[in-house]
Amino acid sequence: MAAAVVYLAVEAISFVGLLLLGRRGVVYNPRPAALNQEQKASLIRFLSPVRTTTLAMDPVIGWTRLALPSLAAPGQASEINAAGMRDDKEYAPFPSAGIVRIEAFGDSFTFSSDVTLQQSWARRLAGMSPRLEVLNYGVGAFGLDQAYLRYLEKGTAFHPHVVFIGYMTENFQRDVNVFRPFYSSVYGDWIFSKPRFQLHNGELVLLKNPLPSVQEYRRLLQHPAEVLQDLAGMTITIT
Repeated sequence: MAAAVVYLAVEAISFVGLLLLGRRGVVYNPRPAALNQEQKASLIRFLSPVRTTTLAMDPVIGWTRLALPSLAAPGQASEINAAGMRDDKEYAPFPSAGIVRIEAFGDSFTFSSDVTLQQSWARRLAGMSPRLEVLNYGVGAFGLDQAYLRYLEKGTAFHPHVVFIGYMTENFQRDVNVFRPFYSSVYGDWIFSKPRFQLHNGELVLLKNPLPSVQEYRRLLQHPAEVLQDLAGMTITIT
């Protein structure tokens, strides 16, 4: 009984101390040394040969969206087209005469995760004029670094007139992070790593995606403490 009282007292004092430190701008943000059960289950699903989601690993930018027609509602086209855009139609490499083609890159606000395809701002913007096309390359949970790298990878293939890269001020913390679970517990089943840029002698230097292959994710599942320690060394904490 006495031990339980001491334990609860220490926990309470620690909790109050962390609150006081937080008010002074000091935030305790430990790196996990192990995967939780939700992350393990997500990792096992990812390593399974059967795809059940349009979310997929990308060796360069971390993750992306791929077409998976079997997930579409009966009688409807997939909302991810063959080029990885959020769209139910395909586009020619060059826009037709008289068409202004806009490409949008960014995170879930660009992708419009919380609404249907028809309600997305990209589709509604395109609907304002028959002369407009908006190609939506947004991907949920992206940082600005990933949006930029996705533009470098995809941005010229369909010859846009205008390129838009969406950015939320909250995203700056994503730009110094390389492993989604370090950044937020909100997306508990996101187990993908990502690249980031580092400022060196006034120039941006790309730190490549640390887990660029299925084999690396198998290693994460088998040796989580070792891999998580390596990932933590590449991440900066901003409080």
